[in-house]
Amino acid sequence: MKIIIWTLLFFNFSVYAQVPSYKDYSKFKPNLDGNHFYNSEENHYRIKVPVDWLVQIDQTLGNELTITSKDINASLSINVGTSKTKYDFSAYDAPVQRLFQEFKNYYPTAEFLKSERTYLANEKCTLMKVKYTNKTTGEEVIIYVDKYYIIKDNLTITITCLVPETFKKKYDDAFIKILSTFAFIL
Repeated sequence: MKIIIWTLLFFNFSVYAQVPSYKDYSKFKPNLDGNHFYNSEENHYRIKVPVDWLVQIDQTLGNELTITSKDINASLSINVGTSKTKYDFSAYDAPVQRLFQEFKNYYPTAEFLKSERTYLANEKCTLMKVKYTNKTTGEEVIIYVDKYYIIKDNLTITITCLVPETFKKKYDDAFIKILSTFAFIL
């Protein structure tokens, strides 16, 4: 089951005409401050990492931060894209069906559950909820994915929460608590 979490997702805002670029963070080691916050000086956000979660080095282009629960059954990743100019639209304009189709191209068993317009860190945000069946371990495991899409100035930020069905109830509240600490900083 632990192998499933390493199937981290990379879906972005390339469905827009203004395509962002993504930095390679694969050699980057995120550091936490004394209060267990990760502060992104480059992309101007911060998020608190639970003491019992692990910071991972991620090979996915654009993933600045990936954390996993100690039992490696849940993960949260923050993918950041940048544009040369400020975006003239918000995450509320996210073409959810196209984003889902892009997701489904990688995970053909994906099922769209719902999307909603919400706020995260006082910014407009589109949340897309999907699930798919993962067969990489020889057994079928249903994976639930919550993807939060935020556009701020020239940044596209996608926060992905990933958890197998058997651990969903255990980690739903943890994801909400972690996301409540996400904030943009100057």
